Amino acid sequence: MQPVVFLHGIRVSATMWDPVIEHLDRPARAIDLPGHGTRAGEPFSMDEAVSAVAAAIDSLGGNAVVAGLSLG
Repeated sequence: MQPVVFLHGIRVSATMWDPVIEHLDRPARAIDLPGHGTRAGEPFSMDEAVSAVAAAIDSLGGNAVVAGLSLG
């Protein structure tokens, strides 16, 4: 099954996806983008956000569906 990387909306964090991930039957990961959640102290930049998404995809084997809303 295809893994999924979840991206949160603005002003929230990866934890918003916890109720969804617990019901999936496939590998999944929600990440915090710069400036949010565990990375709140970092300034947001598109380059850093793209790097975070790429790292999450790599951690799941290099191929994943990316799902998000708003900022994600």
